[in-house]
Amino acid sequence: MSNKAQVTVVNNVVSVDIDKLRPDDAPTTLEWKLKTPGWSFTATGIVIDNVSAQFSNPTRKDNGNTFTWDDANSDGLTYKYTIWVQQGSNAPIGLDPLITNKKPPL
Repeated sequence: MSNKAQVTVVNNVVSVDIDKLRPDDAPTTLEWKLKTPGWSFTATGIVIDNVSAQFSNPTRKDNGNTFTWDDANSDGLTYKYTIWVQQGSNAPIGLDPLITNKKPPL
């Protein structure tokens, strides 16, 4: 289980080392680190589809090499998200992995 992922770009193809984030802690901060020199997260960096109150405070850090979201991680649902990166002023490229939150305690 993890709340941290590493993002790379090779031949203009984005990849992430964890296809589905599954954070253990509730709440937690989800973190993506871009490892390819010359590339950075766009201003919106990580876009969560159908974002809910589970997620807040999207933040681009470290000159665009890190992107974080706070996650309440308490609803047990899976969320699709898109990673957006770009090289200089070139058009952004993306990838669509998943986040699976823990189920709330009974």
